[in-house]
Amino acid sequence: MIYVVVATKSEAQGVAEHLKLIKSKLYGYTAFTSDELVVLVSGVGIEAMSKATKTLMNDIKQDDTLVNIGICASNHKVGTVFEISKIIYKDIIYELNKNSTLSIRCEDFEATKKSHDIVDMESFGFYIASNAHKNRFIYKVVSDNFEPQKVTKDETKKLIKRLIDESSCC
Repeated sequence: MIYVVVATKSEAQGVAEHLKLIKSKLYGYTAFTSDELVVLVSGVGIEAMSKATKTLMNDIKQDDTLVNIGICASNHKVGTVFEISKIIYKDIIYELNKNSTLSIRCEDFEATKKSHDIVDMESFGFYIASNAHKNRFIYKVVSDNFEPQKVTKDETKKLIKRLIDESSCC
């Protein structure tokens, strides 16, 4: 089984529309599901992501895959997809996996200034809540160049569909 945690409903809808998932509720969260995939909407920020991911940890078996996907800010071209291997939070580096060499800086607020090459608001929450699970991954797609006010729900859905096509996340 693959469990995916996303921050926003538009990110989840990007997955759901692309993979034809069914909307439901799971532990009080909005979810989209199939026989092989669960997508859970956590809410924005480290705390919300951590809480939703911890909730999923009750169902996850050792051979299941746990994934955080979402949008991020970067100076890279909008639409660029990254597999993240390290999270930087409060200047401490946390290693997620060794599949890539990319790191992401997790911030408590929307990034309006370049503070790192790739920035989001949820990766650290996913990391700390899923630390006991070894089969876990983070994939991000660039939504903006440190201009979060330009990100729309429709564009987010399109970018998430692109992420699915270009990664091995789902």
